[in-house]
Amino acid sequence: MNTTARNVFYKRPLTGILWIVNLAAIPAFSCFGRTVQRYLADTIGRPAIAWILGAIVLLLLLAACSALVRKSGPGGLFHLLWMILLAAALMFYVRQHPERWWHIPLFGGFGFLSVRLFSVRTGTEIAIAFAFLDEVLQHFLAYRTGDIDDMVINALCAGAGIIFCLVIRDRSREVTGPGREPGDPGAGPGAGSSSRTPGKNTR
Repeated sequence: MNTTARNVFYKRPLTGILWIVNLAAIPAFSCFGRTVQRYLADTIGRPAIAWILGAIVLLLLLAACSALVRKSGPGGLFHLLWMILLAAALMFYVRQHPERWWHIPLFGGFGFLSVRLFSVRTGTEIAIAFAFLDEVLQHFLAYRTGDIDDMVINALCAGAGIIFCLVIRDRSREVTGPGREPGDPGAGPGAGSSSRTPGKNTR
């Protein structure tokens, strides 16, 4: 691991761990997801799978709502609206196969974490690349089939996660001040300014 990558992980260790777990989950789902899907379909049925995945998506949207209101104020609800519409549209599009709804949290989370951990350009390139490479991998697996529809869904979900991260990060920088990240020492509206009153001797 080079120095730059090491510094990125040292700066945000929790984000780095979550990113690695999310990254590992992508090929894991490609290799073993179909087996798990069949087992769950036989055990609890597709309606139950739909309810479980729907609940996961709903919880993520509620978490996004909380973050947007705290970081962006009421204006952030506009972004929540298009996220809800996108999730609803994707879930409706593949309604016959609700087990495919896992693409939403998996790639949405990966897009968010990639931009959170790396620069905007690097994070976007990584997230979109894996959105496509996931289906390329499935194309070469004997028991899976690469799907153009899933490739587009992956990219859309990753893009939504990227935009969401940028929205809350830009708003946080407005609050903490340019050049600082939320949680940095001294971050805040008055960070970096002198505590002295101009024109007065503090002695």
